[in-house]
Amino acid sequence: MCGILSIFETNNTGSELNIRRAVEGLESLHHRGPDSTNHRALYNKRVFLGHVRLSILDLEGGDQPLSNEGNDIHAVVNGEFYNFEKLRVELETKGHVFKTKSDSEILIHLYEEKGTACLEELRGEFAFVLWDNRQKRLFAARDRFGIKPLVWGWRGKQLYIASEAKALFRAGFPAKWDQESVYFSFCSQYLQPNRTLFDGVNQVEPGHFLLAGSSSFTIRKYWDLDITAAKEDSEDEELLVAKVRKKLDEAVRLRLRADVPVACYLSGGLDSSAVLGVAKKVSGKALPCFSISFDDEMYDEKAIAVESAKFNGAELSVVGVSDQDLYDHFASAVFHSEILAVNRHGAAKLLLSKAVQDAGIKVVLTGEGSDEIFAGYPHFRSDMKKLFPETELDLEKLSQTNIVSKGILMPQGETLNTEFLKKRLGYVPTFLETKAGLGFRNQDFLNDDFIREHKGKNYFRSLLDQFFIGPVVRAEASIRTSMMLWCKLSLGNYLLRLLGDGVEMANSVEGRVPFLDHELVELVQKVDASNLIKLGREKHILREACKDVLTKEVYLREKHPFLAPPSKIDEDKSRKREREFLFDHILGSASNSLEFINIKEVKKRIEKIDSMSQSQRAILDPSLMMIISAAILQESFSL
Repeated sequence: MCGILSIFETNNTGSELNIRRAVEGLESLHHRGPDSTNHRALYNKRVFLGHVRLSILDLEGGDQPLSNEGNDIHAVVNGEFYNFEKLRVELETKGHVFKTKSDSEILIHLYEEKGTACLEELRGEFAFVLWDNRQKRLFAARDRFGIKPLVWGWRGKQLYIASEAKALFRAGFPAKWDQESVYFSFCSQYLQPNRTLFDGVNQVEPGHFLLAGSSSFTIRKYWDLDITAAKEDSEDEELLVAKVRKKLDEAVRLRLRADVPVACYLSGGLDSSAVLGVAKKVSGKALPCFSISFDDEMYDEKAIAVESAKFNGAELSVVGVSDQDLYDHFASAVFHSEILAVNRHGAAKLLLSKAVQDAGIKVVLTGEGSDEIFAGYPHFRSDMKKLFPETELDLEKLSQTNIVSKGILMPQGETLNTEFLKKRLGYVPTFLETKAGLGFRNQDFLNDDFIREHKGKNYFRSLLDQFFIGPVVRAEASIRTSMMLWCKLSLGNYLLRLLGDGVEMANSVEGRVPFLDHELVELVQKVDASNLIKLGREKHILREACKDVLTKEVYLREKHPFLAPPSKIDEDKSRKREREFLFDHILGSASNSLEFINIKEVKKRIEKIDSMSQSQRAILDPSLMMIISAAILQESFSL
């Protein structure tokens, strides 16, 4: 796990890069790779490849940039190729000579054999930049789900590519808000998969690659979720369960490969408990695990995590996170994730990964991705009931049992106009209805001129046009459409940044995500929706596949999303801390520089917090967190 920065001067007139500024940009990624820093200037100083390394495999010999035998293919890699040993043997039989024992080196030799089609062979979590001196072109790519970040932008004739936008800014790329992206974020929380909050800074979308030469530039897709995948026999549940378990075992086993200790995050949920249990089965020993404990019983899962750890004979470290901790570390979580947060859960995950780092552990297995591929969230069950009325599910009860999700995962109150979604898809995905509700509430806090400037822009139209999604006529495909949209919007652009790579790499910890193994995902895409949500219960097929490694309580438990509790405003001490936190940011110079925010209205609402009920405060919280996130980014990058 590492950080990368590359700059390509495409001008043929002999222009050279400012290597000093490029090195400064690389230094801003030190948290991603504290073990070594290296760079190389190529092609008459028109190409810069920089790399900061977190040593996981081949601790002594895996420094980058890497190069082939002819010294004409060079690469910097962030992430892991889990099938590298098999590929290495195949490449060696074809005459390729390896200089290191690291997994990353297979990229350059596989590229020599297959060109950009090498991506089809790679299994893992990765982002990379490769310079091909033979063809004088730059090749950059991102893994299928966006587990590893990769951003790019043009400044004149120079192409900048990096793991994080902050590296581009330090390297000389201008830092400005992308006003339309900001507007869309406040309307729906999520960015489009190819955008960031920053002007001219784009994302390489998950499952895409970039090719750039002196007179050419293109971005292409090499993999995507398939909502029309042919379904397995839905009646043969036993066979499906066995297939899913076999592939999950394989995904976990591959991710245990490391030359350093490996741990596991553990909550009270099905996903992390399954990963811990499967890891013990395939390795013969329990991983040490780390869990968060909040002082609000509605959000705290400590007791269940303790039982799961005991069930697996695992050593558990519990990280107590107080209300003050959440305030103290919120800014750092936002800075490292570079997005607008709707909850303080990023701060909690930042502290959890810090505990892993303090324990001397560099690699941790996580449960992210399970809810996306096995339809775990309550809004998927809501869609299931809408589209399959015969489904045994009580929507009113679903709402009552997901109180903490109101306004974030489940609808609450009025929404922005969603008629376009209804017309285009034939239904409104519940999670987009929820985000339209957040967008409606956020309108109160946006500057009138800013709203007028973007009046007429339809986020949902722009989104569906980008994905080329037309009317969905079959209920089965509709459920898959909801899942696909959630993966592209929430998973890659929020969960894997704020709760994954952003806060993990802030503490030099590599998160590995077995549920997002693409071979497992391709299998689950063939499972009929009736085996994902069955008898009103989510993740049915996964529960059955992992029943032997779960406690009875976890096996039966309903999904509880990972959210940090809102402040306890009924306690004087907590209320004082909250007001200090809010006013420090809202009244600070950074907030006053946010031209798109109606600061007067925000201040007015904060003044009324003392008289609000807990439920009213919880509804307001996501909007305030987004505004404060914007203030933090404004101050951090002088946007």
